[in-house]
Amino acid sequence: MKKAGNNANELAGRLNADGKHAEDDTAHAVKALKGEHWHGALGSTLDTVLDTWSRQTASLVRKCRDIHSKCTATADNYTRTERENTAAFSTTTKQSPFG
Repeated sequence: MKKAGNNANELAGRLNADGKHAEDDTAHAVKALKGEHWHGALGSTLDTVLDTWSRQTASLVRKCRDIHSKCTATADNYTRTERENTAAFSTTTKQSPFG
């Protein structure tokens, strides 16, 4: 679980960085296609695409970070519970029918 959580966190970082790179390139294209030498709607359409891309990338990054948090918490809870169970069973008296 820890490994899955850590991988999700690493993926979030990569998505965030790569997503921003794509946003920068698209924003540059939007600016060029909305200039005085361009009279089509492509620049405005790309602007809408850029907004959608930004929101979806941010949402995916948040979800990956949430997966990291939950996987890490689950792994920590498992470790704690196993430690408590080991301690509880190691104090069982010899007269117990279970050990």
